Amino acid sequence: LVDLLKAASRLQQRALQSAVVWVLVDRLGPATCLSTWSLAEEESHAQLEEAARNATLQGFAEVAASDALFSLPLAKLTWLCGRDELNIDEESLFSALVRWLKAQPVPLDTNDVGELWERVRFSRIS
Repeated sequence: LVDLLKAASRLQQRALQSAVVWVLVDRLGPATCLSTWSLAEEESHAQLEEAARNATLQGFAEVAASDALFSLPLAKLTWLCGRDELNIDEESLFSALVRWLKAQPVPLDTNDVGELWERVRFSRIS
């Protein structure tokens, strides 16, 4: 489907693009949301990007528990953590961020780390 969407985009086949996007949106879930989000950005497809972002927000507890978490770039992770719609409890979010930070090949700038921690609502952690 990815190759089909890319080809339809390059050939400007709107009907085929729409059909492929419909199938991709229908198949969105925690296991596919991050790769679909990246694909949508790459192909500049706003509808698919919005659907993938929403699927990521809704399925974030499952995403955070998987290795897919490590594929998230800092900017996306920061954006996600700042959203009220993020579907994860604060303690699990904190643990996920610790795992994500430890998995980074190069230590992050303290400002970037601070920006992530600012998005955790520590008052909600028991």
